[in-house]
Amino acid sequence: MLKRISVVLILVILSTAPAFTADLASLLRSVEAVPVSPSQGTGNTATEVLKTTIRGTTYIVTTSLTDPTCDTGFGGYVDLESFGIFPQSGIVGDGLAWSAFVAQDPFQHFGGSFVGLNFTDDGLVQFASTDVSVPPQSLPDATTPNDLIAALWADLEIVYDAGTNRGVSLATAGSDTTIIEFDDPVLAGTATIVGDFGFIIHSTINNTIGNPEIIIAFDNLQTLPAVATIGAENADGTIAAPFLNATDPSALLSDGLMICFDWDGVLPVELQSFNVE
Repeated sequence: MLKRISVVLILVILSTAPAFTADLASLLRSVEAVPVSPSQGTGNTATEVLKTTIRGTTYIVTTSLTDPTCDTGFGGYVDLESFGIFPQSGIVGDGLAWSAFVAQDPFQHFGGSFVGLNFTDDGLVQFASTDVSVPPQSLPDATTPNDLIAALWADLEIVYDAGTNRGVSLATAGSDTTIIEFDDPVLAGTATIVGDFGFIIHSTINNTIGNPEIIIAFDNLQTLPAVATIGAENADGTIAAPFLNATDPSALLSDGLMICFDWDGVLPVELQSFNVE
């Protein structure tokens, strides 16, 4: 008597990604300013195979306080002024969004691929939208904005001052590394300075340990907003990697702190199912 036996093979398909450069001096020499332009935005047989790919779905969040590999790649907070890169006069105001970095490698975020990115005065980076003037949400939240990275999502305002180098500075370090630095934004409608924070975003996914795709860094903190959100969210607001969810940031943030978001790096798994009689 023949018996039907179901066999499932699980094959782990290994993949590799280019390692982040260890040549820091070369990396720093490649930093350059980037211009910005404003924008408003049926049964199985022995030969039938079923294949399913399982991939990672979110970021692992760590900080420099407990994770020695959590770093910007520059040895700490990136002060673009020290590289001769200064705030741009066209990036100023409240309730506005700007677009930049279309020449960078396409940004990979929660499985999507995006050319360029958008950012707002409220400490948000968005990839496919330009939502502005939205109170900070707890992530995930299907209500827009979605598809975002929040460095310090709160009701902020950008003040430009060439004399004191206040405002927002943009730079790249090669085609894969993008830097946005907020220097002394204020609580919207006030003169209350928040401090400095910045995004360092790598376009491509690198699953090598110690190579987070997103790093948020803080320095010279002064008066923080009463409520803020820090984290990342996917395109439909169903999956997120929050660090701080619509609450007081003062107990968690400090000068020199870096928060790292490392794509979970789950390797693709191929399931093959067939029957043997």
